[in-house]
Amino acid sequence: MESLDVYQSLSMFAFHRPGNIYPEIPAHNYEIIAENLAHPLIGETAVGNILSLGKDEQLILLTGANMTGKSTWLRTIGLNCIVAYAGLPVSATKAVFPVLQLYTSMRITDSLETGISYFRAELNRLKNMLDQLRQAKSNWLVLLDEPLRGTNSGDKQSGTIGLISNLLKLPATAIVATHDAALCDLEIKHQGKISNYHFDSTISGLELTFDYTLKRGCSVSNNATLLMKLTGILD
Repeated sequence: MESLDVYQSLSMFAFHRPGNIYPEIPAHNYEIIAENLAHPLIGETAVGNILSLGKDEQLILLTGANMTGKSTWLRTIGLNCIVAYAGLPVSATKAVFPVLQLYTSMRITDSLETGISYFRAELNRLKNMLDQLRQAKSNWLVLLDEPLRGTNSGDKQSGTIGLISNLLKLPATAIVATHDAALCDLEIKHQGKISNYHFDSTISGLELTFDYTLKRGCSVSNNATLLMKLTGILD
């Protein structure tokens, strides 16, 4: 009976999304390709983007100001991977998801009960990821959202650079989202292994708009001060 419930739930997911497509899932190719890839749970308002990872680079560095869509894009990719591997249609017009192990670090929480701070919890998760990758016998897809956000800016930058350098040595393709635009210089240092992409916002007077469209290159936009003014935190 439990199996029947599972299959019924999966079939209803597919039935209610007639516009979704079944992806190709190659076994011996690690390039991820998608067109109009959108978050599978947002609905008609979701903005689709093009994804290409693993052909021209091993790692994408994703920059952008606040609320531009970086975290949602990581979740879009991760969720569609899970949907594809479950044998369901994904929210895209074209999709190729190779067989990859998926590792994410997005929502880290501290624990008063066990005495683990936010930063220690994040370090534990990153160490667990690296340990698994170092023992991996297959390729992984790694999605990291603002790594090392629990420490000061200097340590965060140097630590993130070291983390990215380690990822490039391991059997993984990755997307690392960050606010630190200075990290975009890594594309030059690691030519052919790192590509810069970004989301941005448009400021017109006191109006802030977002198009949630993925663009090539590094972000040059900032909006934190304006957002604080719009919410009444700053005069």
